[in-house]
Amino acid sequence: MRIAVIASGEPAVVENIIIADEDQVEALSRVMKRELVDADLLGLQVGDKRESDVWTRNIEGEDVSLPIIVSAEQDDNAVENEEEPEIPDGEAE
Repeated sequence: MRIAVIASGEPAVVENIIIADEDQVEALSRVMKRELVDADLLGLQVGDKRESDVWTRNIEGEDVSLPIIVSAEQDDNAVENEEEPEIPDGEAE
């Protein structure tokens, strides 16, 4: 699982993402002397911060609360961009 390593201090900031088995998290937290949380629950990334139990990400200078919801229009565009491009006539193999 992906684990967010939280820097001590206020605000709490994700300083790293590591991969570990769930049964290793508690021991790693003690050894690292850091809070560790499941990064996949909110899609945490390095630099995300927590203030008053609310996780945020700075996007274009604005703190946006997590999880970030993708609108249907943005989601449709993402699907369109994943489609294979058309090859003009005469260039196909």
